[in-house]
Amino acid sequence: MLLGDQPISNSLQDKLDRADFCKYLAKAILSYESKECIVIGLLGSWGSGKSSMLNMIIEFLYKSSKSQNRFKKPIIVKFNPWNYPDQNGIMAHFFYNLASKLKPKRQKKLQKLSDKVLKYAESFIPFQVSVSSLGKPVSLKLKKRDKRSIDYKKEKLANYFQEIKNKIVIIIDDIDRLNVDGIKNIFQLIKAFGNLPNIIYIVAFDRGIVSKALCDDQLKNGEEYLEKIIQVPFEIPSIPREKVLAILQFQLNEILSNVPKDIWNQEYWYNVFHCSIQYFFYTIRDVIRYINTLKIGLPYIYKEVNPIDFIAITCLQVFMPQAYLEIKDNKEIFTGASLSEDDELRYKDSETVENIMELVPKKDREHIKRLLCYLFPRLQNILNLHQTADFYKPSELLKERRICSPNFFDTHFRLSVPEYEVNQADIDRLIESSESEKNFSSMLLSINNGGKIQVVIESLRDRISDIPNKNIDVVIRSLLNIADNFKVEDTYSDIYGEIIYLCISLLFKIEDEEERYNILERSINDAESLYISTVLILKLISENKQKKFLIDGFKVMSLEEQVVRKIRNWVKSENIDKNPKLHSIIYNWAELENKNQAKEFLNNYIKSHRGFLSFITSNLQQKYIFEKGDYIPRLEFDMDIDRIVDFINIPVSELELRIKNIIDSEQYEKLDKKEKIALKTFTRKIS
Repeated sequence: MLLGDQPISNSLQDKLDRADFCKYLAKAILSYESKECIVIGLLGSWGSGKSSMLNMIIEFLYKSSKSQNRFKKPIIVKFNPWNYPDQNGIMAHFFYNLASKLKPKRQKKLQKLSDKVLKYAESFIPFQVSVSSLGKPVSLKLKKRDKRSIDYKKEKLANYFQEIKNKIVIIIDDIDRLNVDGIKNIFQLIKAFGNLPNIIYIVAFDRGIVSKALCDDQLKNGEEYLEKIIQVPFEIPSIPREKVLAILQFQLNEILSNVPKDIWNQEYWYNVFHCSIQYFFYTIRDVIRYINTLKIGLPYIYKEVNPIDFIAITCLQVFMPQAYLEIKDNKEIFTGASLSEDDELRYKDSETVENIMELVPKKDREHIKRLLCYLFPRLQNILNLHQTADFYKPSELLKERRICSPNFFDTHFRLSVPEYEVNQADIDRLIESSESEKNFSSMLLSINNGGKIQVVIESLRDRISDIPNKNIDVVIRSLLNIADNFKVEDTYSDIYGEIIYLCISLLFKIEDEEERYNILERSINDAESLYISTVLILKLISENKQKKFLIDGFKVMSLEEQVVRKIRNWVKSENIDKNPKLHSIIYNWAELENKNQAKEFLNNYIKSHRGFLSFITSNLQQKYIFEKGDYIPRLEFDMDIDRIVDFINIPVSELELRIKNIIDSEQYEKLDKKEKIALKTFTRKIS
């Protein structure tokens, strides 16, 4: 059974002796008699147990307040902004959660306060903002908008909070998981809603991440800003390493319970564990990540490998994946008992091993070197670490099924590459194929069909220095020609941004600006993929505004005119319906040339049933959401409805009627699955 990376839910599960602190803090909150608002910070790094401590604090708040009457019992509002994918709507979610908690039975003051909270919320969120609770859509929608000042409304709201006897404890977790804007929104919310009577905040976050996010042109020092917001900070100490290692050992013992003792070398295990393995683990999260990976592999393969070697190499797989893959791809260097007698080969092997060590953080290199010398004895001379009495004989390596035996090396890596990953050997072959546009394009399309195009583009980005300058023309022409055909399941992933980054970075390797321009001019002229060309031009315009000149402004204008001409020809073609990037090309056309012209074309185009359906379907976005409690990612569909409405000169009511007629017609059953989903998503978003 895999370990969940979930926080503990109650104090009975506490293995780190933190329950007493949580109990003390809960009692301190309940005994806090002042009506003045206070903000308590629970500060610790990822994996330090912040969420577990919050759950225990909530547990003790409920237990300790059981005897209090309902007018004094604390009202606990737990808010986790990470649970909401739309971080721009964080404030709406917060105010709805708070207002929904302020409606206990037979407490009219609190129920009235709930309405006042929503009234105050108008100042920070749009007139109608859709939020969700338990999957049910609701709206912060008020009959009449209060146009009085924020200060006036806050003063009135403060009076209502002053009258209640209940303390309102607002608990906010996972702030450090948000993007920069989300973090700023949370602290803006606390500041805007702070200083109201009878409110106690408990906020949990990583100080380093949050203070960095709060630094910008307005907030020069995020740390000082935090000090103004957080009145009572509690730093969560790191979990003692002996506790982390004890939990690791307990989990390992469970996994190894079925491993026969006759294939387990205790002395070898002692050396490997104490020289290196222990230094991979500093938090409970490290243990969970590692143990879950080990549980997937070792129970099914221990009879075919050396279990100690497998445990050790899995550490590299989890914590040093780049070095792990390089070891996997260099079998001839790592297998065997001793080094080659050939000086040239020895030098080459030494160079490869040193390059692999460069992939390891400096702080970890010494213990990784020791580990590699135990796993692969022939490296002792290369790394100048002589930690075993003598080299093993090949027959002994074979008998013990050691990873350094050529017969068992591959078996130790059998479970290493998930289907969504690629190894560096595949990237090497792709780079080699860039001698020919036909071969390079063919390999990319094959990778695309295998569903790995995103990770391959990212890998090429990391290997820019390995792509020869003479092949840059081929790489860029190929990408601009076929990129619109790439399959991207998660439409929120920025694969096209990665492609443009790759192209621009490659061009910067060429010193001559005229040559850069000629490559782009030829590539755009021959490209069949129109969308990626528009993205490239918009990026070049943006780069020049930031004084990052790949080519001068006049040359960019020339390329821009070239792309615009291609768009004008495209909108007259019969292939427009088939382009999955239809909407994006039109939106980018509006930025490159004239928005009115793009809108005029679009509104004429959607007059037909097919044109309307093609445009709506091309706007369909899908993304995979992975939240706490999810074992597999959930697929969600979305649309940028505001942008669609901005471009279409049709009233919303008429759009709704048009779609209803399509859904009610006989033609609806003939539509494909994506078109049906697009219509339903559009209806949901526009209503």
